[in-house]
Amino acid sequence: MAKISVILVVKDEPSIESTLALLLNQIKGKDIECIVVDASKNRLKNISSRYQDVIWLNFRSRNPQKKISIAEQRNAGVRASKGDVIVFCDAGGTPEPGWLDAITTPL
Repeated sequence: MAKISVILVVKDEPSIESTLALLLNQIKGKDIECIVVDASKNRLKNISSRYQDVIWLNFRSRNPQKKISIAEQRNAGVRASKGDVIVFCDAGGTPEPGWLDAITTPL
């Protein structure tokens, strides 16, 4: 099976912690990397420090005047990933049990 990378982008959403808890249950013991691209300027450091198995990238936009950086963050996550298959999950989302298998098995 191809290596899978799950990428989440976040700015100031502490709800990412519950998303990560649900997601990490689905990737435990599998060859899947989880990457968080964080534009919060370290305001979520207390959360990132609890998730040692997650690759946490601090993101700074090239244009500090720009309010929305979702596309740039996703691109940064893809560049940092090692996966053959890239999956995106929303910060604050609730990936149901089996979600990751359901969308990656057909690939």
